[in-house]
Amino acid sequence: MGDESSLRPISLAQMAVIDAICDRFEAAWQGGCPALEEYLAEGPDDARERLLAELATIELAYRRQREGRQFSIDDLANAHPQLADDIRRGATHIDAVVADSVAGELGGEGPTNLSPGSDVVLASMQQPQGLHIRCPHCASPVELLADTPDEDVTCRACGSTFCLVEREGSETATANLRSIGRFELLSRLGVGGFGTVWKARDPELDRIVALKIPRRGQLPDDDVDFFFREARAAAQLRHPHIIPVFEIGRADDTVFIVSEFVRGVTLADWMKNEQPSIREAATLCAVAADALDHAHERGVVHRDLKPANIMIDEAGQPRIMDFGLAKRETGEITMTCDGQILGTAAYMSPEQAAGQGHWIDRRADVYSLGVVLYQLATGELPYRGKMEVQLSSKLLDDAPDPRKLNRHIPADLATITLKCLERDPNRRYAGAGAVAAELRRFLAGEPIHARPLSKVARLTRWAKRKPALATAAVLAAIVMVAGPIAAVVINAQRRQLDARVQELDNLVVDQQQTVRDLRAINADRQQRIDELVNSGAAEKFDQQENWRRELIDSVLRQHYDDAVAALAADDVDLRSQAQTHLGLGMLLNAISQHDQAAEHLATARTLLEQLGNDRPEDRRVQAALADCYLLIAEVAHAAGDDEASRTARQQAHRTRQQLVEQSADATAQVDLLASLFDLPAATESGAGGEVEGMLLEQARLAANIVANWPQDAAGLYEAACRLTNAAPWLAAEGASP
Repeated sequence: MGDESSLRPISLAQMAVIDAICDRFEAAWQGGCPALEEYLAEGPDDARERLLAELATIELAYRRQREGRQFSIDDLANAHPQLADDIRRGATHIDAVVADSVAGELGGEGPTNLSPGSDVVLASMQQPQGLHIRCPHCASPVELLADTPDEDVTCRACGSTFCLVEREGSETATANLRSIGRFELLSRLGVGGFGTVWKARDPELDRIVALKIPRRGQLPDDDVDFFFREARAAAQLRHPHIIPVFEIGRADDTVFIVSEFVRGVTLADWMKNEQPSIREAATLCAVAADALDHAHERGVVHRDLKPANIMIDEAGQPRIMDFGLAKRETGEITMTCDGQILGTAAYMSPEQAAGQGHWIDRRADVYSLGVVLYQLATGELPYRGKMEVQLSSKLLDDAPDPRKLNRHIPADLATITLKCLERDPNRRYAGAGAVAAELRRFLAGEPIHARPLSKVARLTRWAKRKPALATAAVLAAIVMVAGPIAAVVINAQRRQLDARVQELDNLVVDQQQTVRDLRAINADRQQRIDELVNSGAAEKFDQQENWRRELIDSVLRQHYDDAVAALAADDVDLRSQAQTHLGLGMLLNAISQHDQAAEHLATARTLLEQLGNDRPEDRRVQAALADCYLLIAEVAHAAGDDEASRTARQQAHRTRQQLVEQSADATAQVDLLASLFDLPAATESGAGGEVEGMLLEQARLAANIVANWPQDAAGLYEAACRLTNAAPWLAAEGASP
């Protein structure tokens, strides 16, 4: 069974298993006589001793009740021969007194209750870690030590207090502790996280004081240093709303702190019976902020501000006490190691929750004050639950808007509260003085300096805390919003594309039909040409052409030099020069003197372009320029320069297009059509697409000539001359060529 004086410590999980087994064992005894060995075998091996002690205590109680006699531990051992040695070795852990008490409650003999002053100490109170119970407010485990008062238990997780017995039945002081040093202990006022507070009398000064002593009486050296540090921090503070420290003492290795005794209740108790108004909450926190600012100005940070450390005196004024975790900002670095969490979980700042002791400054108290203000305004804490849940929430989540819990809270007060509760210390108020000033601006109806967090900023913070969820939400929103829009747009584009495709299909069909018609026309022309050749007309044409060449050759031999010499005269105008060069170029080209013809035609083109710029309204000059371009193209083609020939023909075509745009009469359109009739020579090295394009243009011009054929005699005569290459002898003077 191990050491007979103590049991091996067990975990909370093992304790829960033992409790469940004992409950079933006791229920089985109410209807029969269960075998202890079977229930003992269900428990964990490393907690067998404790489980045996608990089961033996239950069986001892029921056997005494049923048999009506003092059933001893030896009798119990004889009843279980296999466990006899274990039961006898662990007799000190089988609580016979508790068994008698249970038996009495069941109807047997024995004591019916245990007096608070009894010398009997329960086994659970003998263990170093004490008894653990659950806080009724947050369900966190609370350790009950030997000197923990049943009527005043404080939960370190949420800061709430509760009692285990009726307060009227509690004793005011224990019998074995009546004085310490020169101070007479009158009554116990409460138990804090580090020590017990007593109401005491100072006989030398004849005054009532509050005396705080460590919970366990004697402390290790580290804890003594911690205890004295509280006194040094608080002793230098002198403010009407901070409870002053009078002195620090030591008696029989027990240290204690003596401070002013304040008649009143803690803010935690006051809130149980009172529901402060919004103005009362803001006023109370403004006064508390003034007191904190006084401490901050002297380099002291409280680090454990909570309602249990704020007294409400008889005048209704708050007074801060218990600088039990106070830290000097200057001259003294925190004496706790990084990673150790000090304070009350519900009220500590995120940097305290993260164990970053070296980062804690006055802004940690601003956060704790914000929690107090939040609780006063809403009646709830910003974070609830077990200690681990609270600490995790402080590090990961922003505090919820207090107006969600109390819609009557003004927006300005909610803004002040949430600024105090910012997770990032740099976003909080710089100190308690700024909080006090802000609260007084709110109370006076003046604009506050803080600004509420916008919805965009809240959404941004949430996205930074949970990037994966934020990304999924954004993608889902895009799909929900953009999906239908994209579907509508794509459907509309599809309809437009279908319509465009159908339009292009119709155009292709029309162009294919036009090409077929033009090819039929060309085939008919070629057939006529073949007929002319077969009929001997070509020979006649060649004879005429030979006669024309001989005539032109004779003219040039006799008059070419005179014409060139005439160009050198000073009185020859620009138009005459253009006429001479164009005429000579035409004659030379007709007898295949292409080099000389090219020189005269190039000069004529330059002169005609200059005339066209000087007289843009003279359509005759533009028509002559188009003819010049065609002659240049013919000469270039004869010289083998197809690229230059094509360029010149395109220039001729554009020039005649401009004439048609200026005056869409039949004469101009016939000239434009004539520039397209020489298609094989113009497109000999061109692409098939270009040929089809010119064929389409010929068809369009032919249709326009038919539609716009002149009805007057002069117009009909000139158009007919153009179409048949006849000289317009009867054309009116000044008419278009």
